[in-house]
Amino acid sequence: MSELRVENLSRRFGGLFAVDGVSFHVESGERRAIVGPNGAGKTTLFNLISGEISPTAGEIYLQGKNITGARPHERARLGMGRTFQRNNCFPSLSVFENVSLAVQQRRGCARRFWRSLRRFGSVLEETTEVLEQFELTSYAEVSAWNLSYGVQRQVEVAVAAALRPRILLLDEPTAGMSPSETLHMVKFVERLPRSITVLIIEHDMDVIFSLADSVTVLHFGRVIADGSPKEVKGSPEVQAIYFGEEEEAYAHNQGKSVKSSGEGAQAGGQG
Repeated sequence: MSELRVENLSRRFGGLFAVDGVSFHVESGERRAIVGPNGAGKTTLFNLISGEISPTAGEIYLQGKNITGARPHERARLGMGRTFQRNNCFPSLSVFENVSLAVQQRRGCARRFWRSLRRFGSVLEETTEVLEQFELTSYAEVSAWNLSYGVQRQVEVAVAAALRPRILLLDEPTAGMSPSETLHMVKFVERLPRSITVLIIEHDMDVIFSLADSVTVLHFGRVIADGSPKEVKGSPEVQAIYFGEEEEAYAHNQGKSVKSSGEGAQAGGQG
């Protein structure tokens, strides 16, 4: 059984389809990447999968269960986690406190946060293990707002992993990073256990080819290629999109113009 299955998923904003009949499946433990140029519909697709917005048509299944109408918190309870393009850590809390809150949330004791953490030895132990796993121990007592941008993103992924989701959606984890920060993030994501299935949006193709087992390419909201990184890299359509060859001709053949792609980004806010 697939961990995640998307069938003929569409989302329309006015007369524009930001996501248009997208179908794919993600197997347990798989690392699948969703790529495409700006305006391709990547973030809109993630918003549909995580329940931030509702589809115009199509269905979403998580471990065989139809979750198309489920709210984000319901999907989270079923084992779906997500990071966003912006950092979502609590800036005034230390790295240890950010991770420990996630551990408490999963264990169902988050509402007792006013009690001393020392009364929850297992929470302390697990938080320490997460920090060690992701090599964040040296930042344990540092407030999130005093961290570099790259380390903040790493903490966000660690917090998401501490919730032990069955599937984790990573939205542009290396966006805005320097080359050295990007390299650290790649190694960071590689540390995620295979018990966590990963679906990742990423603009850096080198990152994709380092991390992904399979790749789905979107263009104007449609899937134009799907397969292994090697297969996708060799696709003439993908090469045309990423290297600018025959871009306008391809758009015309799809019944859309390059201009409508820009309008779609404004209307739907998709990546």
